[in-house]
Amino acid sequence: MTKLIVTIDGHEIETTSAEEGSPTILQAARLAGIYIPTLCHHPSLEAYGSCRLCTVQIIKNGRKKFVTACNYPLEDGLVINTCTQELVGVAAINAQNR
Repeated sequence: MTKLIVTIDGHEIETTSAEEGSPTILQAARLAGIYIPTLCHHPSLEAYGSCRLCTVQIIKNGRKKFVTACNYPLEDGLVINTCTQELVGVAAINAQNR
């Protein structure tokens, strides 16, 4: 098992990854009590990310990127934002495309 330290909305979260793979952003956020909305996610089903409601912004190697929290695996050092002005714009675009 590998120790992973990520930051979600300014809160440092420590978790571990197993041989099966890293937990997702959504799993880590829920364990830490941080709410990320979902529509298509269900624990009994494989994550697909089709509704895009769980879109978050990550900062990796100094670059910002939008990803779906339900299926993006945690990586050590990730900075994750669940509510930014950019995300509000992305959410509006996603809602219009539904």
